[in-house]
Amino acid sequence: MTKIIFRKEDVELLVLMGDLSLFQLFNSVLAGKKAILESERIDIALKGALFNQFKGQVPTIKEAAEALNLTPRTLQRKLLEEDTNFRTIANGVRRD
Repeated sequence: MTKIIFRKEDVELLVLMGDLSLFQLFNSVLAGKKAILESERIDIALKGALFNQFKGQVPTIKEAAEALNLTPRTLQRKLLEEDTNFRTIANGVRRD
């Protein structure tokens, strides 16, 4: 899997460039990442990642955890604290 990793402080920087379509693409990607990073609830962050990064396709828990910069076990633990699990959220994303 190929991915770009941004630091949180980089998300706050303005992107200056001449190509408007590329700017809009980057701006959209960064806005999605920023929303995920700022989410206090892991279930909301996971849903955002599944929709934004995986385009509604359900990845493995390992891939989803990597997208959130977590280990699979940490993701499972945080979801359990919110009385849910990866399978429940993945099934909800599939339905949506």
